[in-house]
Amino acid sequence: MSRRAGKIAEKIEALKDDVISFVRTCSSEDWKKTCRWEQWPVGVTACHIGGGHFTMDNMIGMIVNGEKFPQLTMDQINEISKKQAQKLSGCTREEALELLEKNGTRLAAFVEG
Repeated sequence: MSRRAGKIAEKIEALKDDVISFVRTCSSEDWKKTCRWEQWPVGVTACHIGGGHFTMDNMIGMIVNGEKFPQLTMDQINEISKKQAQKLSGCTREEALELLEKNGTRLAAFVEG
């Protein structure tokens, strides 16, 4: 592992820990509030981070292995995210925590390796 990869993995772990801490301490009322940027409830956004942002190792692996990366427009990416948000609309705090822990740890390990 390179020193740079180790530092990036540490940052991913720190981000994961920060998001998990927020999810654990978030009130039930705040869990349902709408996030300004995404316009989704906090709970959906937490699940999206755990299930989307922390599963980037698949795409990074394609790039590292020289595979052709799918060409997506921002409109396509936004549509994919919108569909995922609809699918996650009933996501519980426990499900969000599980996704964040599992996929955040997996992404950090991938980067380290």
